[in-house]
Amino acid sequence: MSVPINKSSDTDVIHHFNFSCDLYQNNDDDLITSFDKLNFEDIDDDMAKFASDKVIHAALHNGIHIHKFCQQVDEQIRSLELESIRQYVKESESSTELFHDIESCETKLYNMQKLLNTFQQQLHTITNDIQKEQMIIKKFFAGKENREAIMNEIKTFK
Repeated sequence: MSVPINKSSDTDVIHHFNFSCDLYQNNDDDLITSFDKLNFEDIDDDMAKFASDKVIHAALHNGIHIHKFCQQVDEQIRSLELESIRQYVKESESSTELFHDIESCETKLYNMQKLLNTFQQQLHTITNDIQKEQMIIKKFFAGKENREAIMNEIKTFK
């Protein structure tokens, strides 16, 4: 008998039945040892939790064999794992394409940054050249003013 598992509660089902599967798959000596390790103090709380769980309730109510149920859960987990791997492989091409697109974009941005850095250096050079020319012009005008001042003083002596 196959019991469908609600995908939203797969983790809960696996958690609830892991212990049962482990007990069932061990031999009788291990089973006794495993029961010795059980903590029976909280068993009432656990029983209440299990009784309220829909999947466990359905399994117990329908008389499902725990070992077969565990095998079904394992098969469903393997099936989900395989589907996940298929999806990963399917999306790997688009992931690779996206990676190359990002790589191309990074190359273009790097080249643009180099271009802007070169432009900035050229602007800096031009700014320095303009400042030098301004200093030359200031010296020229200072010399011209000095010559005019001297010419005015010479005119006053005549």
